[in-house]
Amino acid sequence: MGKGGAETFMMNAYRNIDRSKFQFDFLIYNDFVDVKPYNAEIHELGGHIYAVPNPKKNIVGYIKGVNALLKEKHFDIVHNEVFFGGGLNLLLAKWAGIEKRIIHSHATKDGKKSNLFLTTARKIFDYLMKVNATDYLACSTEAGVGLYGENQPFIFVPNGIDIDMYRNVPVKKEIIRKSLNIPKEAFVVGNIGRFEEQKNHFFLIDIFEEIVQKNPNSFLILIGEGSLRNKIEEKVLSKKLTKKSLIFRYKR
Repeated sequence: MGKGGAETFMMNAYRNIDRSKFQFDFLIYNDFVDVKPYNAEIHELGGHIYAVPNPKKNIVGYIKGVNALLKEKHFDIVHNEVFFGGGLNLLLAKWAGIEKRIIHSHATKDGKKSNLFLTTARKIFDYLMKVNATDYLACSTEAGVGLYGENQPFIFVPNGIDIDMYRNVPVKKEIIRKSLNIPKEAFVVGNIGRFEEQKNHFFLIDIFEEIVQKNPNSFLILIGEGSLRNKIEEKVLSKKLTKKSLIFRYKR
């Protein structure tokens, strides 16, 4: 399982929950079976990881896989973290007799390119999520209203992080700066996130342009992957910030 925002949220919850009362299993798409940053830890904590076909590529295989898993494992709760296909998860969970079906919104929209078919499919899946969920969660007011509408009550759950993970990092920042040819006294702005619309990198680059005007000895580090990578690089170039910006891919 990868290290995206939703995955990290779930792992933070998993580490800190009373595992004598609750145990987590995870359902992922076959596409991500080889993405394993959290796999070992999940198994150490007593969880399991199951994989099914991506519904965008094999909707029949996806339905069969999820349906078979839910009926075989007899889960008490299903917690849905995905937009596309999430409605099917909750519908199948309802059919399997699972009484607690949670939907969790992490964004105002999924950020994917759209056409008539995808727009129609999203509307259907959104409807299925809303009518088959028993509990509604969201990481912000905007994310909740964006998915559930103005009239559906939901619980606000902040995306808390474990700050101890960022204290006493063994690699000294001076070593990292030297490896990247960044002066010791330079001001550094760093961002780790998917290169997609929701992460708002274009606005970040605009902000960084203002920072450079006030402090020329500044650098921007962007780490991520996504469909907007080329456009982000083009914006950095158009702002004449190439020598001040470093863009890296994730290291698994």
